[in-house]
Amino acid sequence: MLKGVFIGIDRYQAPINRLSCCVADANALGSLFADTHESAVTILVDEQATELGIRQKLELLQNVAPDDFVVVSFSGHGTPDHRLVPVDADPADIEGTCISLGELAELLDAIPSNKLVVFLDCCFSGGFGGERVFAPSATRQMTEDRSTLETLVRGMGRVVLTASGAGEPALETEAYGHGLLSYHLIEGLQGAESLASDGLIDLMQLFNWVSNKVIDSAHLIGEKQTPTIYGSFEGTPSLAVLSPGPAYAAVFPERMTAPVTADWASLGPYGLPQGIIDAWAAEMAGLNDLQQQAINAYGVLAGKSLFVVAPTGSGKTMIGELAAVQRATTGGRAVMLLPLRALVNDKYDYFQRVYGDQVKVVRASGEHRDQTGDLYSGHYDLALLTYEKFLNIAIASPYVMRSITTVVIDEVQNIADPTRGASLEFLLTLLRSGHARGEAVQIIALSAVIGDTNGMEQWLGAGLLKTTERPVPLRESVVDAYGNARHLMPEGAEGQDHFVDRVAVSGSQDSKPILIPLVQRLVGENKKVIVFRATKGDTEGAASYLSQMLRLPPANSALTALPAGDLSASSQALRRALQGGVGFHNSDLDRDERAALESAFRVRNSDLRVLVSTTTLAMGVNTPAEAVVIAGLRHPFAGPYSVAEYKNMAGRAGRPGFATFGESYIVASDSPSPTEAWNRYVLGTPESIESHFLDPDTDPQTVIVRALAALGGSVEEQELIDLLGNSFALWRLSNHGHGQGWDIDSLRRDLQSLVKSALLDQEPSGQITLTALGQFAGESGIEIRSVAQVSSALRFVPEQITLADLVLLAQVTVEVDGVYIPRNARSLQEQQRWPQTLVHLGCSTSLVRNLHMSGGDTMQRAKKAVACLRFISPMPLQDIEAELTRHMRDSGIAGAIRSAASRTRDVVTAVAQISLYRGHSLERDSLADEAVVLLETGARTAMIELALALGAALTRAEYLALAKSEIVTPAHVIDLATGPVAEILGSERAKDLLDILRSRH
Repeated sequence: MLKGVFIGIDRYQAPINRLSCCVADANALGSLFADTHESAVTILVDEQATELGIRQKLELLQNVAPDDFVVVSFSGHGTPDHRLVPVDADPADIEGTCISLGELAELLDAIPSNKLVVFLDCCFSGGFGGERVFAPSATRQMTEDRSTLETLVRGMGRVVLTASGAGEPALETEAYGHGLLSYHLIEGLQGAESLASDGLIDLMQLFNWVSNKVIDSAHLIGEKQTPTIYGSFEGTPSLAVLSPGPAYAAVFPERMTAPVTADWASLGPYGLPQGIIDAWAAEMAGLNDLQQQAINAYGVLAGKSLFVVAPTGSGKTMIGELAAVQRATTGGRAVMLLPLRALVNDKYDYFQRVYGDQVKVVRASGEHRDQTGDLYSGHYDLALLTYEKFLNIAIASPYVMRSITTVVIDEVQNIADPTRGASLEFLLTLLRSGHARGEAVQIIALSAVIGDTNGMEQWLGAGLLKTTERPVPLRESVVDAYGNARHLMPEGAEGQDHFVDRVAVSGSQDSKPILIPLVQRLVGENKKVIVFRATKGDTEGAASYLSQMLRLPPANSALTALPAGDLSASSQALRRALQGGVGFHNSDLDRDERAALESAFRVRNSDLRVLVSTTTLAMGVNTPAEAVVIAGLRHPFAGPYSVAEYKNMAGRAGRPGFATFGESYIVASDSPSPTEAWNRYVLGTPESIESHFLDPDTDPQTVIVRALAALGGSVEEQELIDLLGNSFALWRLSNHGHGQGWDIDSLRRDLQSLVKSALLDQEPSGQITLTALGQFAGESGIEIRSVAQVSSALRFVPEQITLADLVLLAQVTVEVDGVYIPRNARSLQEQQRWPQTLVHLGCSTSLVRNLHMSGGDTMQRAKKAVACLRFISPMPLQDIEAELTRHMRDSGIAGAIRSAASRTRDVVTAVAQISLYRGHSLERDSLADEAVVLLETGARTAMIELALALGAALTRAEYLALAKSEIVTPAHVIDLATGPVAEILGSERAKDLLDILRSRH
């Protein structure tokens, strides 16, 4: 039988400071034990917890049997000479009115139980101050003497868990409603995070788990608290999982919510509007097991942070959506962060369709149509942003953070991306540090299947919900060059068979002889198939020969939805492939073309049966299929795919609601070999999460300037060090005893370099202050190396900067250097052509001659600048491609043209601002804004007024069509809407544009 005494005191009498959460500690622990076990539980709170009352209840425990399980807990103040402070303690007579640990030891010694556990959520330090150390937290006093505490555990079968180590506070926080130790005890005793096995919890495992959780939670609020375990048990004692019942409900009625089930109606008690619940019920069959677990076991709808690691198609994204929409409809604001602009737009369209006017949804991804005004003014419920856009807003406009209560980060495994991971990690560092809020937001981090999390959930202060189970079973297979297949069944069994007959083909003999019969068999079994290829050229080539060989009916659903006009070479190739029922999806297609393919493919019985794609389709785009074929497992310039990348692609097969079984196939006809494909990818374990925050390729000066901007622009050195030390990289080093923080000597060298670059000032007192340019650099997100390179390039341009020179200056940034455009490096003619073309297009000759600065690739920079300037000219896209590929065999580089224009657009405002800070002027005050919208839309410069008004509401083809009829201003469109505009664009389209223009004028 269980016997227990649970003591909690908040309402101390002056001059002893009151506490806030001790009564809640005692009530929660006591009622949970009372509800679960056959027990005799006594709860003493506030006025009941006198010195005499505590002694009497502990003395009654002397009557327990040896096999009774005894629990004693105390939450309240302690004294510096190691005494528990009862409610009636007299500060003038501490010795006579408090209970010393020596006396407590004697009382415990008299208890005959073989299993005695004591929880002391207090600490022992000078005075009764309990001063506030981190609002809204308070200490329960600190500093302990280990030898004194060890007297409490004389003999076997006795364990004492104290709240903190020597010299540390025991913290309580209103965010948890409990002391940190008690809060995590309450969680753990209820079996949180898979602590329970067959309904039982191993006690020593529990105590270690609680200790780690308290350490992490204290770190999140800028404190250090290390629980300490004294004593031991014989064997491995366990305790039944505690479950809240009538006693718990009587003291915490607000916490008692019936567990959700698969039925959407079970979400009602969480405050969600009925209209929202009905909208979900219309879209999905019900809540799956993973989603129910996130709500019932991990409290995702109770404001708790959660890190979810689950396969594609498991429903993990809906967990983030549930949390975000609940906050957005119950008085809070939520943000969902996605890795790609395309995913932001896709999710925005989906939310608009599902939620309508029930949730005010806005988006921001760095495009002209961004709703940043609504975001800044707070006129939204739920915002969708890319990682980088949100980071810039969080730094430049920190007040926006104060109203945000929940942040969902999709595809958070991107923290391990060498190119983007450091920025995402810095954003997460700000979130967990309570940037601009004073406390951390609820974080829901969603990840595809990965290996070890390396403690990332602890760093985020989140629970970990990790599974490899899929709602739809998946069979993974490898097919060799002879058509023989090796299969891994969902239950783990293996099988082999001759799966397809190799066919004779002309041209490449790599995967083609197997890919054709394999896709033919799958389509013949009425399956929708996604074929993943490594390069854009491979996608077009495979789609072409599959279209010819499979002879499927035309994919009219996609063909009729494709936009007309300004077609690229790839646009025409796509139309040819779709005539044979096969499409391809890559960056050479524009946004509307990709959207048309995605929409057609996701319709269950549509005529688009096969889609050949690069790997970007695997990153969250909703394109369900019954089968996935992967031909090629090597990035063009970056080595083999990771296991995680493979699993994410394979996981596109078999989505809930679209299929009951999924199949994935690696075509291993050359590299990798069938054995390597099987062992490395099919049987392989996905890579663990790793940080790139301290990598050599991560510019520390950029990180420092961003951190300073986030801190307000002027701080003491230690405050900067503290923020940097909150990163995942340094948290891991500290946790493993490998380092104490950011390298101080390196930091000071970088600070001096930034002073020399006029990006910050350092006062003799040590105060570090960003200059105006430094503040802008930190807020804009541009790399410090880019600031230096643009500043250097400004030597070669006139005092007044034109649009052509502004675009060319952007090419010397680190960001645009990262964009690749195909070229024939061996062609002397091509090397000479692009500098000559730039001069012809109005660029400064001196700047053109010095594009090699900072070790840059002159031909790449010049060719990308030409691509951008042609993109904002009247030249049709196909003619631009023809010009840029004149010295190459390839004819389709529309994706590279758009990528160059897009990345240039991302940095052009920063480049203009750097130019102004360095003493130059712009041809027009609005030049940077004009450049941004022109590079986004592809409109010609003469149409800037119309482009500023309409942005991406018109496609480049439509801008060009209007320009041919000399319709280039808003006034022209308004005046001619019912005539030439309607003839060119259609009457409905003309009416929509007229409405937009009238609303803005």
